[in-house]
Amino acid sequence: MTRVWVRESVEPRPRGRRKAASLQQDGQEGGARPYALTVFQSPEIERFEIELVGDLPEGGAAGVDLVLARALGPRVDALGGVPAGTSGSPVYVNGRVIGAIAYAYPPDYRLVGITPIEAMRRLLSEPRSDRKDRLDDDGDGENARALGPVSAWEGGSSTPVANNDREGRRAGLRHSGDRFGWTSSSTPEGFSLHAPAARRPPWPAGLIPAAGGFRTHVARGLLDAAVGGKVNTLPGKAPRIRPAQAIVPGSAIGAALITGDLIFGAVGTATEVTGGTLLGFGHPAFFAGATKLALTEATIVTTAAGSGPLKIGYLGRTIGAVVQDRSAGILAVLGLLPRTVALELVITDEERQVTERLTCGLAPLPGWIGFLVLAAAVESFGRAMDRSGAGTAAWEWVVDVRDSESVRENGVSASVTDIAFAVAQVGEDLVQRLVEEGAVIERIRLSARVTGYRGPVSEDESGDGTGGDGGTSAHAR
Repeated sequence: MTRVWVRESVEPRPRGRRKAASLQQDGQEGGARPYALTVFQSPEIERFEIELVGDLPEGGAAGVDLVLARALGPRVDALGGVPAGTSGSPVYVNGRVIGAIAYAYPPDYRLVGITPIEAMRRLLSEPRSDRKDRLDDDGDGENARALGPVSAWEGGSSTPVANNDREGRRAGLRHSGDRFGWTSSSTPEGFSLHAPAARRPPWPAGLIPAAGGFRTHVARGLLDAAVGGKVNTLPGKAPRIRPAQAIVPGSAIGAALITGDLIFGAVGTATEVTGGTLLGFGHPAFFAGATKLALTEATIVTTAAGSGPLKIGYLGRTIGAVVQDRSAGILAVLGLLPRTVALELVITDEERQVTERLTCGLAPLPGWIGFLVLAAAVESFGRAMDRSGAGTAAWEWVVDVRDSESVRENGVSASVTDIAFAVAQVGEDLVQRLVEEGAVIERIRLSARVTGYRGPVSEDESGDGTGGDGGTSAHAR
């Protein structure tokens, strides 16, 4: 569940938009008290009562009308309000769904904003870019190695991703203290994200991040820095891709930016499941528009109580693809293959005689794909070396581009601070540059051999050019 989004510019109201006040009236005419469904601890879906307060015209993302409500009951009272991660929890009045809990109003976390179901259902009529790929039926994970390709721009959003504050304003959003939709990420002590990180969209406030397979503290620190807080992390290998499981309104779900040996994305709740399609979240996940992000199951381990309660959980099996990610929520198709860019990482520590291989699928979102490459590469180095810090590495990055020759960069890098970060930054910069040039990226590969730090690297050792952070590098394209 996200905090309040504040609209900066007025956009035309879509025809057929139902007044939020009429939803309020439905809850006051006969029948039992309105209620909502969500998971506070998996696998149980729990019910809590809702009191409708009033309407808030254009109070949601990009001007979506909202209904204000107050959550009631002993469970909510014990937690201190409705927790983050509840986004998408369906609200029922007289036996029918009227919308999804999507926003909170701190410091009163019992006061929530509901996105009307009509606004969410309009996602069904938005133009889509997905193909009719289906998940394999035997659950052997073979499709996890063939989930692409796609351009970072192909089938993109009609609403620009908020890559920075200026572009956020262009999308109709603005910062406003603690009451906003996109937050600026903070960097933990000991990490220094370089310039390309400024191109990454800020993590939406209240969107609960979760990750799997990230074992090293450096890679986890990068994820924490990206979201401006702590990422719930399952250390073990992420579950393999499987056919769609039973998902019902109130189930915990996820939208993933990385799948495969590593997993990273956001946790939310399913609002309505009808005929193989799913509506959820009640607000954007990553504001990707027409897309094909991975839809996953999610497990809520527990819910933390206090001022600013939140669900603690992790993402699970891929069960479909998010085909719309817009102001009123997400639309997903169960059993549909997500579209990803294949990432293959092979890192050898020559001193330890250990080789680490990771295979992942990356969401081809322009503002995120470079960072995803960075985080995954740092993780693979950390696993191979079983440490962080100084080192020397011979490496090669290869990016397969549709209708063009593969782009290669190779060289030797040395760093007295963090060799993993030094090599990973090369890949991040290369991928981001290709995205900005409009290239259709199909696959990204890194092979590297690392040893202890052996001093500065000369141009004679590899290629031409010098540079690096806390060391030197030489490489050729």
